Amino acid sequence: MLFIHLNLIDNDVTGGPFKLTHDFLMPYFPNGGIIFCEVTFDVSSDLKIISDPFVGYKGKKKIYIATPVNTSKTKFLDIVLGPFKDLINLAVESYLWLFCCSAIVNNSENFTNLKTSVLQHQLSATVAFNAVHFQPSFTMHLLLAFIECVIIK
Repeated sequence: MLFIHLNLIDNDVTGGPFKLTHDFLMPYFPNGGIIFCEVTFDVSSDLKIISDPFVGYKGKKKIYIATPVNTSKTKFLDIVLGPFKDLINLAVESYLWLFCCSAIVNNSENFTNLKTSVLQHQLSATVAFNAVHFQPSFTMHLLLAFIECVIIK
């Protein structure tokens, strides 16, 4: 089992639900077979969106832009999920959890583009929230329940 945590640069995820869920599953894999990988990306400029959002950024000024989801111009989810496409295609099951995504879910065009991207990347399922702010206490319980009911068989 592979956990790939895609994290926006400078976003503090200390004690976050994704790593906690990985730690929760560790006893089910006493001989290995479970890996946690955190990948940081940056979408602070048009150049990084077009080229490589995983390289970090230069300078001390931190500017973030609202990036459209999978529009004809940016294809943001294609850029972020692209390096993992072969891995996703090889997996029997693959799940995308979007913890901070109200701008995606609450905008009908972005949400339509998200659904298209999920189908194009052959993800088994996607979980997204419409809350404006991330709710770790709610998300943690939901994620652990999902793990117990779906992943642990």
